[in-house]
Amino acid sequence: SPKYMKYLEWLPKMLKSPEMRVREKVPPGWTATKPGKGRGVKWTNPDNPREHVRYSHGDRANPNPGQQAPYVAVQTPRGRMGQSGKAYPGDAAKEHWSDTHISPKDYPDWERWDAPGGR
Repeated sequence: SPKYMKYLEWLPKMLKSPEMRVREKVPPGWTATKPGKGRGVKWTNPDNPREHVRYSHGDRANPNPGQQAPYVAVQTPRGRMGQSGKAYPGDAAKEHWSDTHISPKDYPDWERWDAPGGR
């Protein structure tokens, strides 16, 4: 039945962890390491270490609301990328944490590893 077919299409997506779904957006050949605080995974471009994608499991005890739930951080040479498509260089990313802490549910829908759709 059509309803059953929709279920079969939906099931594999639901079985993947958020970390696995984020990994699928990261370019092949990037190196996976534990980030500084050890919560999650950081994938780095071996040809340009200033390019990386970090998935964090979040920490409910963190005072920053953007770091309490799981999130994705995307770093490019231009700065930390926001959901808006804007790059925030240096400390500007800290001031715009609500834009630069990307939901793991939204990141797999980005057009490229470093750009939301249409940017």
